[in-house]
Amino acid sequence: MRNEQFVFHASSVDYMNDSAEYSQALKHCSDFVDEKLMEIELGTPFAFCFSEKSDSVPMWNMYAKNGKGVCLKFCFSKLKKHFDQLKEKDKRFIKFDKCGYRDYIPKEDDKPLCSQPQHPNITELVKKMTEDAFIKPKCFSHEKEWRLMVWQSWIQNGKQKMLFKERQDELCPYLEIPVAVECLEGIILGPGASEQMIEATKLLRSQYGGNGVSVEVSDITLKV
Repeated sequence: MRNEQFVFHASSVDYMNDSAEYSQALKHCSDFVDEKLMEIELGTPFAFCFSEKSDSVPMWNMYAKNGKGVCLKFCFSKLKKHFDQLKEKDKRFIKFDKCGYRDYIPKEDDKPLCSQPQHPNITELVKKMTEDAFIKPKCFSHEKEWRLMVWQSWIQNGKQKMLFKERQDELCPYLEIPVAVECLEGIILGPGASEQMIEATKLLRSQYGGNGVSVEVSDITLKV
């Protein structure tokens, strides 16, 4: 946390848990436009993800080391306002929206994004790519995901700096995303929290409780 802000990591979609992440969007658009052009116009997308579910067994298991992590609850209206301010810097390459879930099936009436392959409609290309970035397979529908997407072109324009971290023996590129502490509404300790972690809730309450932030332990009974 820096200057009353949390600093989160938006990871490259190439390093996310869904192996098909963004690949359908690339495949769909590459049928009409050269992949090199897509790379020039958008580049690699980075995602910072949220969920409408604050206390979910599958989520605790998948993202919090068998329920030993922490869930941060944010005020949606404050969070959206915060990201809208980021978006004002470059409207094409920043988007905060809810994910849709479907198994991608090409439609017979899909239309090319350009009248001639050598003269693509860049505006339509960018629109299609950004829309498809928020579509995930149905098997992830339990996540009820919202996400902030930032494209590599935003970085190249000098708006942000790409950083790297070691994760599971890989070098993972990411962006730092600041979120104001005033957006925070609650802190939930996972169902697998240790006695020491639960004891630490007293410190969390002393730090944030006076600002109307609730601190609690998950009600889920999860054997770890």
